[in-house]
Amino acid sequence: MNVLTVIIERVGAIIDKVVPNRAEADRMKNEITTALISQQTELNKVMGDIAKIEVSGTAFQRNWRPTLAWMVVLLWPYNFILRPILNHYGLFGVLPEIDSNDMVILTTMWTTVYGLGRSFEKSGSKIEIGGKKSNDG
Repeated sequence: MNVLTVIIERVGAIIDKVVPNRAEADRMKNEITTALISQQTELNKVMGDIAKIEVSGTAFQRNWRPTLAWMVVLLWPYNFILRPILNHYGLFGVLPEIDSNDMVILTTMWTTVYGLGRSFEKSGSKIEIGGKKSNDG
């Protein structure tokens, strides 16, 4: 279930309890639904423009997200596998350890930002709330 659908349903239930006039309540719910769909459509357009710019840009602009994702992923094997082996054999002197708490915080932040951003990008183009669909193409 879409987050906006849940919001509309909950706000609609509150409006039904607070506003005794059924026609007025329906008008208010319709107005809120229309405003949310309009905002979602505008946000989708902006995100699409950003994606177009990223794709048409330099290699760095196109690949910044996957590059940062790989860097976060590679921190774990570096810290717990590669660094201890290299330190044992003294190949590069003593390599510094990354604090585990810092790694968890960084990984959580990146996963949240990257994961939610990509999920929203992939699923946000068609939204249906209260029988109305956004028409962002």
